[in-house]
Amino acid sequence: MLQSIKNLSIRRKLKLAFGTIILFCTVAALLGALGIGTVFTHSRTLYTDYGQAQGAVNRILAVFKQNELITGSLLLNRDP
Repeated sequence: MLQSIKNLSIRRKLKLAFGTIILFCTVAALLGALGIGTVFTHSRTLYTDYGQAQGAVNRILAVFKQNELITGSLLLNRDP
């Protein structure tokens, strides 16, 4: 294999080198695009999960504040 590459003309060697570079760049670009798509998909999923978690926390805080108000009103109104 190496012997056949050594016997090529300089023009063929350059074509082979540039073809290899172009091939590697294309593969790298495709992998990069796939990676960026994966990152966007995961970030969207994380953003959705964060939104759902934030909603749950807000509901818990609302219940806590409601219970706090009920407890405070019971403590202030000692008359049954």
